[in-house]
Amino acid sequence: MNAVSQEWIETLPLTFRWTQLLVWTGVGFVVGAGSTWIGARLATGPVPDASRRHWTETARWLYPTRTVFSVSVTCPLVAMGLTALLRVGPFSPLGATSFALFVAGSTYLGAAWMRRAVRRRLDRTLERAPRPGNWNWQAVILAYPHVIVVLAMAFLVGRDPFAMPDLAWALLGTALYLGCLVRAGLPLLRVLGQAKPPNARLQAVVDRVSERAGVRPRASWVLNWSMPNALALPWTQELVFSTRILEVLSDEELEAITAHEVGHLRESTRTRAARTAFALCLLPLGFAHYATLEHGTSFWWVMAGLLVAVLAASRWSRRLEAAADAHAVDHESEEGVHARALEALYRAADTPAVLSKGTGSHPNLFDRMVASGVTPDYPRPAPPARHRMLFGFLGVVGSILLANYALLRAPGWLVSEEDPSLEAYERQVAWTAGRRGLHDLGLWETNTRDWETGIRYLDLATTTNPRGHHAPADAAFLLAHAGRCGEAAARLTVSEDRMAEPESCPRIRRAREALVSCEEDEAVSAPL
Repeated sequence: MNAVSQEWIETLPLTFRWTQLLVWTGVGFVVGAGSTWIGARLATGPVPDASRRHWTETARWLYPTRTVFSVSVTCPLVAMGLTALLRVGPFSPLGATSFALFVAGSTYLGAAWMRRAVRRRLDRTLERAPRPGNWNWQAVILAYPHVIVVLAMAFLVGRDPFAMPDLAWALLGTALYLGCLVRAGLPLLRVLGQAKPPNARLQAVVDRVSERAGVRPRASWVLNWSMPNALALPWTQELVFSTRILEVLSDEELEAITAHEVGHLRESTRTRAARTAFALCLLPLGFAHYATLEHGTSFWWVMAGLLVAVLAASRWSRRLEAAADAHAVDHESEEGVHARALEALYRAADTPAVLSKGTGSHPNLFDRMVASGVTPDYPRPAPPARHRMLFGFLGVVGSILLANYALLRAPGWLVSEEDPSLEAYERQVAWTAGRRGLHDLGLWETNTRDWETGIRYLDLATTTNPRGHHAPADAAFLLAHAGRCGEAAARLTVSEDRMAEPESCPRIRRAREALVSCEEDEAVSAPL
């Protein structure tokens, strides 16, 4: 954009610059909250009868809604962020990436607020004290830092990842992604003071298990995590425990879970490399902007490949978890303690004892207990209702698609074809921050009010839409009729350069005819 245009933009109404940001931010919050609410309503079925409300039935009832929560934490954020990235207007006070991140953040806040409200309502329905969600920001940084990196790359890596600065973001993102696969988010959590060394009790447990198993972790950490859980980092030989697991389990049960995680530390280098390779399948999503803009449908092949990889990785992961369970049983301090520890964790986390076949990264609790030599004192529960999960998922995705469709079509609805007005065109410009409406506003101005201002709007439409050829052609036509042949010729050249076949455009043909007449009149009036 040239200096004159930029200087003139500074004089435009503030609504042209701020309306899009305010509207999209507000809509993002509503989409995040609304899609979560709709999905949760569709996923929540009949409340289990209080007389038979065993913990397995409670977990089975809650699971479809929890699945909706896991979808709503990412889908609305990504959808709104990428749409904002592609639709940010030239007058926006924020750059494309900042604008997209701002909208995505607002969407996440709306979804998080609604998840919290729905979770409290479910606890009241079950007549129990409010429970925290299983995931907090510390846990997300620990377990899913590579997903955060991929989402950041999707916003920062533009349509040409081989040109600076996109190349720099691509290389930095890839390096961070690989680092996250090795140490998860532990380095960042340590810097933030959220990952702390174990207390005396936990350290004694780890020492006893290490002595029995013959494997000593390089380090152990405790994380402020509301879900009772523990995990191992095989590449760096580290263990991470949540604060909640220390509250839920006894020392003997904690030893059993520690033995399970130590079993993962014994995995071969080949197994660790395979884990990393499966996780790399997510990296192409970081180039979504490039794939969507430049290669269109090829991006959907990437998504299909990712889905296949995720399913294969889940199946393989279940075998590794079964092997770790066997290691824990071999090194448990007393018979059956590993099974009791698993049941205590599942119960505290409201995780169903049985899931649908082929789902999840871990075997079913019921099967894990039986494999450990303990038969539960309750019949095998049915898996959660799959149709409720499907309805909830469709509710989230459908509401997001509907909201995005309305958001993208709304600028056209602001202008009535039967009775267009200056105010309507100005609203359209404000709604899109100059992405749409400048051309029509320029024509309106030239026909009804300030002719020079109208030409400037047409020039601005030409500058802000580098592929559009209508605005420069119309400006050439108007300038030619005004006798400003040189300016008309310059704009006509711009319009023709943007068309593969200029002769096929009636606006260009009309502008050419007007320019020929202008030049003839100029020649006639020129002094001899």
